[in-house]
Amino acid sequence: MDSNASLLSRGMLLPVGHLVLMAMWGLPGCALHTTTRCAPSATPCVRHHPHVEIFRGLGGYMPGSDRWQQRLAARGISSTVSCSSAAHIATQRILERRAAGNRCPIVLMGYATGGGGVKRASEGLAKHGVCVDAIILLDPSFFEPVPGNVRYCFVAYRPEVLQSWNSIMRGNPVRTESPGTFVQLVNLEENDPLGLMTTRSHLTITTDEWVQAILVQQAAAVFGR
Repeated sequence: MDSNASLLSRGMLLPVGHLVLMAMWGLPGCALHTTTRCAPSATPCVRHHPHVEIFRGLGGYMPGSDRWQQRLAARGISSTVSCSSAAHIATQRILERRAAGNRCPIVLMGYATGGGGVKRASEGLAKHGVCVDAIILLDPSFFEPVPGNVRYCFVAYRPEVLQSWNSIMRGNPVRTESPGTFVQLVNLEENDPLGLMTTRSHLTITTDEWVQAILVQQAAAVFGR
């Protein structure tokens, strides 16, 4: 296990596997705003390689994204990092994997305005009756509401009191379109085991090792890793 992931047990009691399973299999089916029903829930990967689509912040800003990918790779999970403007391309990649028989869970990650890319990709999949098993967000901007075809939404955020007027430079609250979406919100300052969040900001939080460990553990739990 990633050494930094062990910090979770010290400062944050997150029953990750239990919450993800509740979201994927224990809640009602996804409610879509179309006549197409959501495809059955994906099962843990067996024959295919798990993959995560990651969306950067404004203008492609996301320091530390390569480290995110390294951490995911260490769990046997490949990933693609894109700008929000390429959400339609990420959606097409997912649909192509599904057409090729890949039934791995669909996981999308986003930082800041990358939450908009996550939202657009989710909505694109909804048009094809495909559910998103999990979205994992860090300080999302301009994201809500969570599309109705999302089963589980994890949001990690650091309150930015001085940026309360600026929705780009702070994480935003999350509303959902469907009661079938399970949402977990984590205030990083309140759960920080080492007290380092006071020295972090919206512009540097993506490089924090502890924060990265939390997000990667969430993704790994969806794939049963």
